Amino acid sequence: MSGAFCRFAGGSHKTGPRVPVLCYHRVLPEVGGDGGHDFLSISSEQFASQMKFLSREGFYTLTLEEYARMARGLQPLIRRSILITFDDGFADNFQIAWPLAQEYNAKLNLFICTGLVSQSNPVIMMEDGYLIADSGPSAASFQNAKLRELSRPLTWQELGEMRDSGVQMGFHSHSHRNLARLSADALAAEVETGLDLFVKKLGYRPRLMALPYGRREHHHPKMIAFLRSRGLEVIFSVRFGRAKLPTRQPVLPRITIFPQDDLTTFKRKIFGAYDWLG
Repeated sequence: MSGAFCRFAGGSHKTGPRVPVLCYHRVLPEVGGDGGHDFLSISSEQFASQMKFLSREGFYTLTLEEYARMARGLQPLIRRSILITFDDGFADNFQIAWPLAQEYNAKLNLFICTGLVSQSNPVIMMEDGYLIADSGPSAASFQNAKLRELSRPLTWQELGEMRDSGVQMGFHSHSHRNLARLSADALAAEVETGLDLFVKKLGYRPRLMALPYGRREHHHPKMIAFLRSRGLEVIFSVRFGRAKLPTRQPVLPRITIFPQDDLTTFKRKIFGAYDWLG
């Protein structure tokens, strides 16, 4: 992707429809017992019903590249479009979510923590970084062999297979730390380490990013300016909402999908019934 994020084709500053960006984390055979992080895990049955609904209602699922071009005014808006994103990069994205999405012709997009990739043990996201559950109390929640397997990070080989099949990937930091707390030097090291790994392992430098944790307290203008200076042109938070495109917003909202979201709630979220929350 070329050009600055705030540059609009033809000089037009008009905004159009709101395009939902769904934020998922994990899809498990059944929700329960995943180390206390069930609030970010939905069941395979839920995910299948959501993908089926999008397919039945004629939604066009975007790639990161398509969304970025629409956001910058470089591509016409696609009617009834939606962007499906997954944060972190767990094995269940490859083993469960991706096959289900393919069944309904839905495109997935991943935001990857490069420092997690190819860890063989389960990983638990903490308040300021991640914990590898290799032994002790942290490993107690992963006695189920299948859950343990699904709770490991993706491998570079798996990511390469998904990339080669059209799954697009963005940056989610290197170590999933709260970037707003880092010094300028630490932030630079965190970002450059991750971006360099992307180039080395996946062959390209990403231009889209989802902030770790992603709430208002996890970013500030100076930090966002630095990220933009490193070529990260489109940056997502988890602030609830649907941005109108094209947009000049420096940080864009998403719609997090939770296990308690039944299909009715899912529909209300994507059609804007809860936009006021943002």
